[in-house]
Amino acid sequence: MSPCLLEPLEGRLCLSGETGLRGDYYHSASEVFSNSTIAVATTPSQSETDPTIAFNSANIPPASEIRWSGQIIAPQNGSYVFHVVTGAAVRLWINGQQIINNWNSSAFANNVSTPITWTAGASYDIRLDVNEFGAGFTGVKLHWLLPDGTRQIVPASQLYPFSQPISLTSGGLYVGSWESTNNAVCTIGVSTSQPVTIEDSTIRGSGLLIQNTVPDTQISVINNVGDGLNPNIAGALKGDFLYVEDADNLLVENNTIIGVGGYGIHVYGFKGSGDQTIKILDNNIHNSDGRFSDGDGGYESSGVMTHSIALQNIYGVAGMQIAWNQIINAPGVSYVNDVVNLFEVSGTASSPMQVDNNYIRGLYSLNVAGTYDSGSGITTDGSDDPSVASAFINIFDNQVVSTGSAGIGVPAGHNINVYDNTLLSTGYVQGGVPVFASGTGVYVNDLADAGPGEFYDNAAYDNVSGWMEPPHTQQNGGNDSQQRDYEFANTDGATLDNNADWPGAIDNAAKAQVLAQWDAKLQQNAFVAGVMPVGQSAYSAQPEAVANPAQSQHTAVTGDGPLASIAALLLQYADVLE
Repeated sequence: MSPCLLEPLEGRLCLSGETGLRGDYYHSASEVFSNSTIAVATTPSQSETDPTIAFNSANIPPASEIRWSGQIIAPQNGSYVFHVVTGAAVRLWINGQQIINNWNSSAFANNVSTPITWTAGASYDIRLDVNEFGAGFTGVKLHWLLPDGTRQIVPASQLYPFSQPISLTSGGLYVGSWESTNNAVCTIGVSTSQPVTIEDSTIRGSGLLIQNTVPDTQISVINNVGDGLNPNIAGALKGDFLYVEDADNLLVENNTIIGVGGYGIHVYGFKGSGDQTIKILDNNIHNSDGRFSDGDGGYESSGVMTHSIALQNIYGVAGMQIAWNQIINAPGVSYVNDVVNLFEVSGTASSPMQVDNNYIRGLYSLNVAGTYDSGSGITTDGSDDPSVASAFINIFDNQVVSTGSAGIGVPAGHNINVYDNTLLSTGYVQGGVPVFASGTGVYVNDLADAGPGEFYDNAAYDNVSGWMEPPHTQQNGGNDSQQRDYEFANTDGATLDNNADWPGAIDNAAKAQVLAQWDAKLQQNAFVAGVMPVGQSAYSAQPEAVANPAQSQHTAVTGDGPLASIAALLLQYADVLE
């Protein structure tokens, strides 16, 4: 397991002119903050970007405790002194060093720091905690005394709402905004086996966003925005949203994940026992991106095919579930192979793994019409050895649209059931461009010729498929389109009951119908895919358009809080459906 390196402060770049600090506002009867850790006792009631810390009693948002965090940029060389003017209890840290500690509310006071020496142009982490202890906030103002003798409110131009990469060395609940612009440095490293929850945060970077650096971790990643940045190094790739190896417990829930690379949510090995398990629920994943950076703000026309969710080498784990996720990959701004890949993954006979109620749309090569992509929307994969093969998996109630060579594939494994799924592909992207890789809605086929001793007890039933193969594509050498809904071989025909063809035209209206069904399911079950309002899919109201890869790089995330960040990201990426 590789270490998660911490990024040095020198040479860090503040992206895109974003200014201000992240403000987290808490309402709690007990203390939220501790003097010994950045972990908090509960989640904030409100998060926003505040341009400056210059509040009076009339304009400060209601809260019992407030944390401001991010980075501060030095405009001059020399010695700085900070002043926090407030009647509240106050603690101020710079780069993890506490320079003010007056944790008692009082009459309006000028809290003065010890001097610190800075280098002009350098960026430093800042964290300011305040607590009104029931007295009400009369105001909070953050001043600095510059080396040239000027005292002023710290201006927005010198503040940045993302903190530098962090290594979490103790358990607890962590809330904030973190960023890594160094492709070799992960944004958040988890270096403890104590339970860690990362929640209501914004996490972005050009490499790995979250990674455990020790085994036996217990990680919950809930209600965050994850953003993959262009590495801006020619030939470099983005990293995973989450890479977890040999964990004891994992929950990934209600995250919005945009433009990450690697294997997206990537779980390798598992060491948990008893009730410990893996659950990936209610996430909104957009444009899994395996393209190489061109080093100049854009991307090359080649890369390494990625996954949106990948589990590997996980054996006999009860209670696993991948459910209610919305995954959309658009042509031209994503590069993905199997969207959900289960490589040598098994549940148990009494508690099979559940892969259910996901909406998966889009799987494309970078040359849609000319390059074959062998991937599927959901696939089991791996060894023919039944002791480690994918097994005891139920794949049901999913809606899979336009995912390359197959909607759902079972090329290896045993005791795998595929049922009550809807599979649909017109075989074309917008503008009438054929998808060269179009293949089959559902296949159950022993592709490795393992034989009945290793490939057995696999079933596919009660599915509905409308999967078109355009003429002159990978599997269709003819002049006419072919409908290829099912491919079943090396399996018992009695396990293939009641599979049906799509009851109508297989066209864009049909794809819109499947999307509407997904939105209705979300509303009926009061589920949210990602950090989104209840019952709304991120893309259902967006127009379809053709991606321009040259314009698919994104810049600033602006606005207040996670929802505004998502809106800005979606605009920058453009919501592109085929």
